[in-house]
Amino acid sequence: MTEGPINVLWTLIDSYKVDIFEISLSRITSDFIQFLRTSQSLSIELSSEFAVMAAHLVYLKSKALLPDPGFEEEDYDPPLPKELVDKLLEHKKFQIAGRKLAEIDRLTAGMFTRETNQVLEEEESWLDVSLVDLISAFNSILEKESSNEEEVPMFEGHGQFSVEDKMEYLQRLLDEKGEIHFADIFSSATPDKKEVVAGFLAVLETVKIRICKVVQHKVFGEIKIIRVA
Repeated sequence: MTEGPINVLWTLIDSYKVDIFEISLSRITSDFIQFLRTSQSLSIELSSEFAVMAAHLVYLKSKALLPDPGFEEEDYDPPLPKELVDKLLEHKKFQIAGRKLAEIDRLTAGMFTRETNQVLEEEESWLDVSLVDLISAFNSILEKESSNEEEVPMFEGHGQFSVEDKMEYLQRLLDEKGEIHFADIFSSATPDKKEVVAGFLAVLETVKIRICKVVQHKVFGEIKIIRVA
């Protein structure tokens, strides 16, 4: 891939043939992730900038979909947030060159790998998990509708979820079990959107500080989070 993520976003925007302020955040997030999935040579080393942009899009989408006490429309499809529009327009105006990847590479090098201190089943094939796979998994969870909208999610005794809470919860599970399934970090199969946001960022943070690593059983298979520190 020779183009940066902002250029790819602009290509998608141009293909929609609508004003940038009318573009759906959900649509461009899904299309950007699909672009990454269909691109060749997509590794964390070669595509850090793309992965970070995809993570940022999912984060913005998650935040935009969080319940607003003053807004009751259920099928609300948020537009691109002002911060992203401003960034895109700035890039378009000044033709910003590709950003330096050195710091991103330093932070993400070895984040997602098959090498762990845990002994996995020898007869099974465990593959590297790309950040895009992790983002896609969270995006899928985000799009699920709760089976009971009136049910208050239970986590640590209350229904509020913070990144710090989720990091503590994740570390506690890893201390107890050594490895957990991806879905174990959530309190139900259809978690509250606040919990999805907190869980997504908690996994990224714990991986970044080398507390855990992420592996996947074969292509599109089961994802595990494994303690390494």
